[in-house]
Amino acid sequence: MTAKLKPRFDSPNAGAAFRTLWPLLGVMLFFIGSGFLASKNIRTIREGSAEVLRSQETMTALSDVLSAVQDAETGQRGYLLTGNESYLEPYESALRDATAQLQAMERALGYDPAQTERLKLLSRGVQAKLEELHETIELRRTQGFEAALTVVNSNRGKAAMDDIRARLTAMRTIELDKRAERLAEMDAAYRAALTSGAATAVLGIILTTLIAFLLRRHARARDRSDWLQQGRLELTTATGGDLDNDVLAKASLGFLARYTGAEAGMLFVPTDAGFQRIGAVGTTSPVDIIEGGALRPAESLLGRAVDEKRVLLVSDVPAGYFTVGS
Repeated sequence: MTAKLKPRFDSPNAGAAFRTLWPLLGVMLFFIGSGFLASKNIRTIREGSAEVLRSQETMTALSDVLSAVQDAETGQRGYLLTGNESYLEPYESALRDATAQLQAMERALGYDPAQTERLKLLSRGVQAKLEELHETIELRRTQGFEAALTVVNSNRGKAAMDDIRARLTAMRTIELDKRAERLAEMDAAYRAALTSGAATAVLGIILTTLIAFLLRRHARARDRSDWLQQGRLELTTATGGDLDNDVLAKASLGFLARYTGAEAGMLFVPTDAGFQRIGAVGTTSPVDIIEGGALRPAESLLGRAVDEKRVLLVSDVPAGYFTVGS
């Protein structure tokens, strides 16, 4: 039986092509979303780190303010007890440090109106304490110890110091809460970044594998198409000319067996009574091999080996296949 071989092309299907775009569109949206999420997480981590650092610096400055006021108070007491001006050196240094720390905190807390307002109240408390210290020092210097002691015993300085400690504690607590909140946000952003990165990596591996598979399948399909096209051209050349059925069958089957690596085959033509075999290669039966005591060349394996002058090796013949041999 003969058949004309020709390439088959599917007609374009816009609907099917459009449907194939949906997975690609979904993947694109996923990567865009992953990029946006990664950018958001990075920004959250960066801003959180800056907030944590700022809170730590604020708490350090608060501690330095308290330390400076305490140093000023220590210098004042030493001077009140001894009248020695050398005791005022830590007092003078503490005044400068307290003022500098308050100014630094004012700049650092400019982004937080609530803390800025608390800082103003703290500054007033510090100023009141420093004024009380300055007043007692001047009284000790001009009127003597008893005059200064009267002011100390009024507990005005203690009340100012208690107010300073309370405001410092409140501000420190707020900064600790803010730092804990920022750390929690950073931890959540870090986990989200890990999850997003892992999902992106997995999808990237899947896509890479899929693309490699599609490229390989495309390459194999292209090679098969090239192989079929080359075979058509060579078959046309091998069977060219005005040939009768026997010669055409021998030429066709000989070429196809060599080109496809087949070891046996038969060629039929349609007739009114059915299909009539007009040629065979590599097949055998008592009728095929012996006809009038003669061997038909190229129809059995033996005949083919003799005709083509080469060794043939056949293995793994499927069950139920037509008989081959020599």
